[in-house]
Amino acid sequence: MVLAERFIPAWAAVMIGLVEINEAVQNVSEAISSVLDVDVIISDAEFRKVGDTKRHFNREVTEIRDTYVIGHVLRTGETATIASKSDSPQCMACNEQAECNLKAMICVPIERDGARVGAIGLIAITEAARTKLLENRINLVVFTRRMADLIVSKLIEQEAAEKLTISKNRLTRIIDSIEEGIIATDAEGRIVHTNAVIEEVLGVRSEDLSGSWSRPISAAPMSGRCSTPAPPSPTSSSGSATRAAAPTY
Repeated sequence: MVLAERFIPAWAAVMIGLVEINEAVQNVSEAISSVLDVDVIISDAEFRKVGDTKRHFNREVTEIRDTYVIGHVLRTGETATIASKSDSPQCMACNEQAECNLKAMICVPIERDGARVGAIGLIAITEAARTKLLENRINLVVFTRRMADLIVSKLIEQEAAEKLTISKNRLTRIIDSIEEGIIATDAEGRIVHTNAVIEEVLGVRSEDLSGSWSRPISAAPMSGRCSTPAPPSPTSSSGSATRAAAPTY
């Protein structure tokens, strides 16, 4: 008997945030920093730091507050250009100005399908970097938005990988619930999964069969628990799931 499963689309079960791809986000922040010679900080939609090149603040940034410039961008979705601390209401109200090396800043939201999933901040920490950032702010805003799109693409890739894993696990559970022997192969005929009935028919563990060729393997009706398998018919080149008779007790 096949155990019935309620069908839930894989996409409905997978919705990840930037914190789940923080390694990729950190790599993007370091790449931006090395190319533009600015400090970079990236937050997710929950005000959690997911990327930081750690030069603009004298202490480790452990949280993103909604009162920070990047927090304001997360709340409003508006791109911000700060020419100096005195140019920003958020900076002027901050109690940690003495610890902050910010000279100028560009901050851009990271958006996916109209929803904010994070924000990227480019921070100039020297006068020379400040001058370059402000003189090229239009191009840098465009560039930073492209980096935001890159991060979103990484997010989508990770979600696709997790959806595939969920679908694979669901199919495996279905195969394992069938009371007939099932051998699942890839397009070249290599075994990728067998259910418990096959393990009992052949007396071999599924993991020992995985990756081997299916041509020498089949199972025949038995009067006992195990018997010597007979040669199978060739496996389809497109991949297949071959059935074997269940043991008779």
